[in-house]
Amino acid sequence: MSVMILRNNSGQQYSIDFDPNLVRSLGRGGAGTVYLHPADSQQVIKLYHPDFLDSHNYIGQKIIAMLNAPPAGQKIRYADKIYIQIAWPQEIIQDEHGQYIGYSMPLVDMAQSVRIEQILTGPERRRERLPENYLFRIHLAHNLARVINLLHHEGHAFIDLNPNNVRIYRDRGLVCLVDCDGFDISGANGVRYPSELISPDYLYPEAHRKKLNTAQFDKLEQDRFALGILLFQLLNNGLHPYQGRGALVPSSLAERIAEDLYCYGKKPNPRQKPSLQSIHEYLEDSTRELFDQAFSSTNRPSAADWIDHLDSLIHSIQTCNRDHHHHHFSKGCGWCMLNTAVASQIIAPTTPVAELSAPPSSPPQPIIFHDEPRQLIFDPLKGIILLLIFLGCGAALFYFWPQSPPQNPTKIDNPAENPEDNEDPSIIIEDNEFKINSNFGPYGLDFVRIPGGVFVMGCGTWQIGCFKDEKPAHEIKLSTFELSKYEITQGQWRAVMGQNPAHFSSCGENCPVEMVSWKDVQEFIENLNAIGQGAYRLPTEAEWEYACRAGGKDRKYCGEQDINQLSWNSENSGGKTHPIGTKTDNGLGLYDMSGNVWEWVADWYSENYYANSDKENPLGAIGTTKRVIRGGSWYFSAAHVRSTERNCYAPESRYYNLGFRLVRIHP
Repeated sequence: MSVMILRNNSGQQYSIDFDPNLVRSLGRGGAGTVYLHPADSQQVIKLYHPDFLDSHNYIGQKIIAMLNAPPAGQKIRYADKIYIQIAWPQEIIQDEHGQYIGYSMPLVDMAQSVRIEQILTGPERRRERLPENYLFRIHLAHNLARVINLLHHEGHAFIDLNPNNVRIYRDRGLVCLVDCDGFDISGANGVRYPSELISPDYLYPEAHRKKLNTAQFDKLEQDRFALGILLFQLLNNGLHPYQGRGALVPSSLAERIAEDLYCYGKKPNPRQKPSLQSIHEYLEDSTRELFDQAFSSTNRPSAADWIDHLDSLIHSIQTCNRDHHHHHFSKGCGWCMLNTAVASQIIAPTTPVAELSAPPSSPPQPIIFHDEPRQLIFDPLKGIILLLIFLGCGAALFYFWPQSPPQNPTKIDNPAENPEDNEDPSIIIEDNEFKINSNFGPYGLDFVRIPGGVFVMGCGTWQIGCFKDEKPAHEIKLSTFELSKYEITQGQWRAVMGQNPAHFSSCGENCPVEMVSWKDVQEFIENLNAIGQGAYRLPTEAEWEYACRAGGKDRKYCGEQDINQLSWNSENSGGKTHPIGTKTDNGLGLYDMSGNVWEWVADWYSENYYANSDKENPLGAIGTTKRVIRGGSWYFSAAHVRSTERNCYAPESRYYNLGFRLVRIHP
């Protein structure tokens, strides 16, 4: 039990007793853990990890600066319900010794909100049961511009503005900004507290070309550019404005941004053509001119400019005469055009979307979207017909689809759909095993056989510094499996995927690949398995810990040696990754299980899963939203590369300290 002192920007303060074992934890990240507020059910508290505080001794002053310059419009009331639009700090928290350790903020209804990424494409909308209609996305675009404008009005900036970092409410089309302590904050007397993270696919071109760090950014230009991309995606079928068709263009969106390959402007781009799924030619000329200004000049539209323009679009949108489920502007219906284009190659019915109410004559600020729930009725005969049509469409699309970069910027098509047709010299099929040629370093996909057995998983009495989610220790039985000796390298990723997404690409092909999401890894595995020389998957969390602890031995780290001999961590890494296998192995011939990069595993994350885990070959939690990562990284201290420490990220997350290793499956 400890005493915490909470103080708001008016100087009012109070103290509470806090025991992390008695308060519900809502999630833990690299910087800290979020708990329900012990004294206020409408708030949560974020407490920073000690090692984060050690490396960010300015964080208390940053939170104070945020309290002193809060943006307007942090919440809105509608139909007797409060919607949080900006989850801004409300109070700063100190311990009994006066050290700043965290802050309180409003409780966001995560169950009724999703990431904005999940509204961008039809499959994601259907999976999340989000409205299909176009006006909903235009309302979102308007409300996103509005909250960004509120932030800019106080001199702050989002910086890492991308579809994973903005939440939307399912029922009203409102937007919520979270993790605000990661924003670029303007303090008193011109003091600036810059953001630390940035997504390369949303980074403005000047910063790409000059290789600027976040402290050197023109923060308004960065936000205006990233906002333009998100608005383009909302208005144009989820497409990134630098995504298109071209034989001689870079594979990554970040490189295309740096080379000015925007291809949806009124003037054609000579190197890249628009995606066939685009409706940009059906947007108003004024809309296209703003996008041209956002991506082809340094005089980018402000958030306020977009608010005014989107207001006018909402007033002028029309219902399609051919299909009342569609909506469009003055140039006709782009959605009918897309359906006609598909039907010209494959006969398929138009899929109806949710019916849309007429736009309000005077939209409120922000715009509240109204959508009635739909009742879904299943007709077995229609279901069979639609299934046959879907299979036929899939086959035809596979045959006719142009060779263009896919929607996920870190992925490209399988380099060898048929291994016999593969002419890539970096891939060799030899002795029924997949190997990497020597120009990718001396390490191929080597595997270590881990004999099955019984062990006690989780934090035992021999471990120290454990978190709640590492308990209770529980007995697990595992079958024999084979785990890759090293983390998957940049060279191996390039051989399978055709490009290198790593932030630390200068480290070399023999360094671990990072900046790959859990979903990216699944595509890597799918492409690797398609070669036909073995089958691979991610290890389960139980397999990972069993292997790390050399068959379940009581070991604090993944090995018996001194931690700096075993791992690359914040104390010895120099702020970057290092080539695989350059530290001591863990006793089973496995390297870098502690440190270098965090490693994705197969399981969904639940803080309380250990209390309900299966006893034999467990597969993890069910029905959660994040995937487990293990092992710590170069960015974290030795305290966080322990053998039992658990962490988690959304499966779409990409970070420069996040990679993986594989299990080889035997029939």
